[in-house]
Amino acid sequence: MRSKEKLIISPAEAHFLRDNIKNLGLQTPDWFERLSCEELASGYNWMCDGRNRKSPLRVLIRYLGFAKEAALIVAAEYEFSYRFKPVDYYVLENFQAANRRFGENANALTKARSHWYSPARYYYFFAVWYTENIMNEMGYDAWIT
Repeated sequence: MRSKEKLIISPAEAHFLRDNIKNLGLQTPDWFERLSCEELASGYNWMCDGRNRKSPLRVLIRYLGFAKEAALIVAAEYEFSYRFKPVDYYVLENFQAANRRFGENANALTKARSHWYSPARYYYFFAVWYTENIMNEMGYDAWIT
C-alpha cells in the first residue's frame, strides 16, 4: 500500500472514529454531530489530498497518526465551518478555537493511549504542541479558503 493511501479513510472508519470521539468525551463543535459519516470521511480525505491547497495539513495529520480522532475533528472544522457559521467564518477567534480544541483533544488522546512512564507519551505531547503551533502560524490561509 502506498503511503498516500494510508491517510484515506472510509465512511465506516469515520463512523468508528466518531464513536471513539463520543466515548472519549473529546471536544467538538456543536454542529459536528450533524455531519454524516460520508461527509466526515470526505473532509478528512480532502485534507490529505496532495492536490489540495490545504495539503500542509496532510503532513500534520501524518505526523499525528496516533490522534486520528483529533485530526478528524479539525478537518471537519476546516472543511465545514462555513456551512454552520457563514457570518463569522473569517473571524480569527474561530480559527484559534479550532486549533486549541485540536491540541486539547490530541493531548487527551495521548493521555488515554499511553502510560505516564512511556517515552512515546512525551514525544506525542511535543508533537501535539509543535503541530498546534504550526497550525496557528500557517493554517489561517487554509481556514479561509
